[in-house]
This record gives sequence, structure tokens and C-alpha cells, in this order.
Amino acid sequence: MMPSPRLPEPMGSGGQPVLDDQGNELSMLGAFGSELQNKLRDNLRQRRTIETRWVNDMRRYQGLVTDSELKSAADQGRSCVFVKYTRTKADSWAAQMNDMLFPSDDKNWGIEPTPVPKLSKLAQQIDQATQQPTPEAMKAQQILDEARKRAEAMEREIDDVLTECDYPAEGRRCIHYAAVLGTGILKGPQVEIFATARYEQDPGTGEWVGVVEEIETPVVRNVYPWDFVPDMSARELRDCEFAFERHYMTRKQVRKLAGISGYDKAAVRKLAALDASETHQTTEDGLGLYNELRGLSGLEQNHRDNRFEVWEYHGPIDIRILQEAGIEDLPEDESLTEIDGIVIFSGDIVLKVMLNPFDTEEWPYSVFVCEPDEACLFGYGIPHLCANSQDILNTAWRQMLDNGADTRHIQAILGH
Repeated sequence: MMPSPRLPEPMGSGGQPVLDDQGNELSMLGAFGSELQNKLRDNLRQRRTIETRWVNDMRRYQGLVTDSELKSAADQGRSCVFVKYTRTKADSWAAQMNDMLFPSDDKNWGIEPTPVPKLSKLAQQIDQATQQPTPEAMKAQQILDEARKRAEAMEREIDDVLTECDYPAEGRRCIHYAAVLGTGILKGPQVEIFATARYEQDPGTGEWVGVVEEIETPVVRNVYPWDFVPDMSARELRDCEFAFERHYMTRKQVRKLAGISGYDKAAVRKLAALDASETHQTTEDGLGLYNELRGLSGLEQNHRDNRFEVWEYHGPIDIRILQEAGIEDLPEDESLTEIDGIVIFSGDIVLKVMLNPFDTEEWPYSVFVCEPDEACLFGYGIPHLCANSQDILNTAWRQMLDNGADTRHIQAILGH
């Protein structure tokens, strides 16, 4: 595991303060935002090779050839047919995994009370004189019955939550990306706010009025691989020092952040005043994967997109940053210099800082790969694994079609 880089002091070389583009002195929180932006850019640069592979895999899966191949074949009068062998294999693998991991007639999980041998043996004790269970056995059986009831109640509660957030569909989408791109990512549990509307009768007037209520609900969501940027020096998620996730937000959604607890209202207003395209510079959007994927679908490049790029960072945060951000209940251990936390930022603007809500400091991400890569967290997908077979099929079919066309042409000449 790579050591976490130390947070730079908000002072430049020669003791001079770090300034932003307008010449204003940056606070420690502002310097941390710049540090996160630089770290993100560096890992995006390292991931560029993976992104190129994803684009090639998507071409094979969709059965598309490059513009240069198409032009070359047209100039030479040759066939450029693409046999969709890769798509069949990828979809078959994904369907088999879906049947095993997300069966349509059953759950892929369950909750049962853990077996306690001492209680189980105690519950079987019989009074030899009366041939009835002993008082200790009856008490042990009551404990086992209560544990079973609680496990069943918890299973029903979790099942209801997963049904509401459409967990099977999110899981199948994760498997699809594992099949095509090699890596699927699920995020959960996380909390989302849902607005529910209902009518209630006013006890005073007897009139029915509409009531809108916001409810916090745990959910599980699929994360698109190109929006997930982990520590590229790690081979597994548990070895990562940090991870980034990208969110696209409209200007309306950005303005709503000011009303959510924990967000810096001044930072939100500063972000909302910017043009959305200014937040795309972090990913060098003109050369990014997202543009190429949109191109495969025949869509325009998203440099005209009016959505803001907002990033979610999970990793170590200097305790001084947490203090400046007003985080309370920090550990009193003076030897502790960093704490695992979450930062929401866009560009170099830090919108929110918070501690990791899990006591174990785990992250809410789960990574599933089709074929592991020994050097990287991202795996290999079916299109990459059967690339040679796909190329052989394309070459064979193109040769047959070209030979057939040449034969007909020769026969037409000899016939004259």
C-alpha cells in the first residue's frame, strides 16, 4: 500500500501563502481542495490505458469498426463486416451469472440466528422424573425462539428496503459492466432522501390537505466504471488509500445542496455561479472516455453539457482540515494526524467534509470483476478475453465475402 501523501501547508515556497487564480490566499481547506484535484488528475492519467481498453471492448461488444478501418476498406473495395461473436459470449456469461447471483424466484441472501451449541444442548435437557423440559431448557428455548423471530423480522425489513431501491436491477447492471468492461461496482448501503406525498384530513376543518414528507432510506446503487477512480497503485479495493466517484449534477441540483445539512453554503453559491463546463477541466474532458463512449452511440461530445462534475472522495483527511471544517467529536488522541472521511468537491471548491460514517472505516463500494488483473483493481471483460477469436472470425468472413465478390467479377469478365 502506498503511504498517504502529507497534506501541504497553506504556504508556498519561501514561506509565501498559496494563492488562487484571483490572487486570494487559500485557507487550509482551499489548499486541500487543490490537493485533491491534483491527486484526481494524476490517477485519471494513470487510468487512461484502462479507458482505451474499455473503448475497444465497447466497439467489439457493439460490433462497430473504427472510421479509419471503414475508410480503408471502402478505398480498397473490401468488405468490412463485423461478426457479433463477442456480444453473444458476453451476454451469455452475464445471463449465467445473473441466474446464479440474482435468481428471479429467490433471494441471494438470508438472515438466520447464529447457532449457539451451548444453548442448543441446554434446550434439549429433559427432567428424568417428569420427562418434561427442565426450567433451564425452557429458558434456552425461549432465547432461541426470540433470536429466530428477530432474524425473520430483520430479513423482512431488509428485503423491503432492497425491493424499494430495486436491488436486483442494480446488481444485474453491475454484472453487465463486469462482462463488457471487466469491472462492476456496487455502492451501498448509502442513504437517499425520497419525497412522499399523501392527503391527510385536517382535524379542525375536516378538509383534506396534501402533505409532502421527506424520508431517508438506505439504498444500493450501481456505479459506472468510468465514474469510479480508485488508487491506481492498488490491486484490490482493500489496498486502496483513497477512492473518487464522479457525480453529474444540474444547476438546480447544485443550488439544492445549500439547503442540505453539512454543505458549505458559500462554497455552493460559488460553484453555482460558475459555468458548468469549467468543472470539466479536472478530467481533461476533451480527451475523456465519456466523449468516446458518446461517439460510439452517435451522440455529441459532452463538452457542451450543462451539468456540473462533482466528485466524492473517500480517504484520509488531515485532522486540522476537519477542525477547520467544524467537525465535532474528533478523537482526542494527539498522535492521530489523519482520520478517514468523505469530501464532496468540484474543481478546487470543497462543498462538504464529513467523517466516515462506518466505525470500521470501511467504504461503501464493492468491486466485482470478470477476470482479475494482477496489476490493477480493474479486471478484464469478455470482449478483451475473446479479442483474438473475434478478429479471426472477422478476417475469415471478410476473406470469404471478398473472394466471392472477386469470383463473380472474374466470371462476369469471362462471360463477356
